[in-house]
Parts: sequence; structure tokens; C-alpha cells
Amino acid sequence: MKTKLFSLMLLLVCGLMASCGKSDEETVKDLALKFYKDSKEGNYSSMEKYVVGNDMLFQIVKAGKAKDKQVLKFMEEEAAKYEETVKGIEFSEDGTKAKVQVLLKEKKGERERTDNLDVRKVDGKWMVYQGVPGR
Repeated sequence: MKTKLFSLMLLLVCGLMASCGKSDEETVKDLALKFYKDSKEGNYSSMEKYVVGNDMLFQIVKAGKAKDKQVLKFMEEEAAKYEETVKGIEFSEDGTKAKVQVLLKEKKGERERTDNLDVRKVDGKWMVYQGVPGR
């Protein structure tokens, strides 16, 4: 009887722990907001850990400590003008890609726009993808 009770308790605890983990939606949302926060702060060493891709922006991010200081400063200043809110997340059927719609509202002013941030699962980890579409 004690063994059955212990097994049942263990099963309940394991189930509770599994349900407490972050969902893909929460993880992707947090990643998108981290991307915009790091952009504002110029935290390119952090971005290198979760940004993958093959386009020019990614190359600039990788060079964040190097020669493109004027471009990076402009990017940081532009990013700092906006507050961001995740509007929605659309996952691919296989669950390995997501498009995050981020609403950017100007802090001083009335302009707003929506950015689409591509996110992909790479080796089981969600990463921001900055690349040429289709690759």
C-alpha cells in the first residue's frame, strides 16, 4: 500500500513539474522581447548566443564589437525610441518555426508599426533568425 501511495505521489509531482515548464509560446515571446531589449542596449555579445542567420543585419550584430560602430549606434538609438509588445505568434505546422508579430509604439509620438520577427528551433533551442527568406 505504501509503495502504491508513493508511486502515485511521485507521478503527481513529476506531472506537476512537467506542466510548470515554459510553453513554446512563452519561450518565443520572451526571446522576442529579449531581442528588442538587447538591441536597445547594444548588448551584442548576448545576441550572438541566440541570433542565427545569413543576412547583413546578422553580420552587423556579429561585428558588434568591431568596425560598424556608426551603424550600430544608429540601430540602438532607433530601437530606444519604441516600446514593444508581442501582438501574436504564428507557429509552423511542424512547430520548428514561428513568426512573431511585435507592435512597436513610439514613446514620444503617435507612430507605430508592426515588425515580424522570425524565430526557429535550432538543436531544440529557439533562436532569432536573421536571414534571407527561404534559406
